[in-house]
Amino acid sequence: MSTDARIRHRQILRVEAHRSMRQQLKELRYDWDLPRYAGGLYDLEVVAGGLYGLAVIAGAPKSGKSLLALRCALDTARQAETLVVYVDLELDSGTYARRLLGACGARTQGELPSWIPDHMRIIDGRDAGVEELSDGIAEQLDDQHERVLIVIDSINRLAKNQQLHRKDAYFDALSAVVSWARRAMTLSHGQIGAILVSEVNRAGQITGQDPEYAADCLVTLRPEDGGTGIVEVDFRSRSTAGFAGRRYHRDAAGVQFVPEGAGHAPAVPPPPDPDDPEPWGEPLRLL
Repeated sequence: MSTDARIRHRQILRVEAHRSMRQQLKELRYDWDLPRYAGGLYDLEVVAGGLYGLAVIAGAPKSGKSLLALRCALDTARQAETLVVYVDLELDSGTYARRLLGACGARTQGELPSWIPDHMRIIDGRDAGVEELSDGIAEQLDDQHERVLIVIDSINRLAKNQQLHRKDAYFDALSAVVSWARRAMTLSHGQIGAILVSEVNRAGQITGQDPEYAADCLVTLRPEDGGTGIVEVDFRSRSTAGFAGRRYHRDAAGVQFVPEGAGHAPAVPPPPDPDDPEPWGEPLRLL
């Protein structure tokens, strides 16, 4: 992106993080076509044409929502048109490194595809709040990419990092995260997109109302009982066709989803090299 555009996007990301937590969603309307980015699943690509705008991936623990968010990030970065900033708030660096290597079918950092360092940035946000995170993301913008996709896993952990000790503080912080992402997208005319990973409660409802109501598209994952490895996927969208109950297998390595009845074995990455105790090498962590 141009220098002026990069400065503008940095201002949007930083200023919006300091706005009040409660935002009126009716002020966040737009009248332009939003850029698409990868959906990470066959149905999300073929039926929905990919994700767009502010997307929310929701599911219970161990449902595969982080895996899907990573697949969306990698597939979008592979297209080499969008800078993907992946913010991990859940895993330590070693665990995340193994997940990334597995998703790429690699055993060492040297085997990772070249488009990952060119088009993807990874941020350790485990101790960051919204304002610190917005500053860290803004610093990753460059002159090469016109569009930015921010992936936050998960917004619930980010809200907890705010460490506010009063009634409803957690939900206010959750609202702040969603509002920041929404307004960044709106003020950049869709050039800043976001995928927010969110938890669901025991009743299967998204924690807090803001993520669901503010989203342009919502992907919900529901694992089948009994440890079958099957996940049902629902998709709702403001402007494209949706679907419900699509069934996917999570492969044994936990690195991808395969449509049920696809008729082929999922690709399993090679095991880590036992002679390389730290396959990740120099960390890509930035915060």
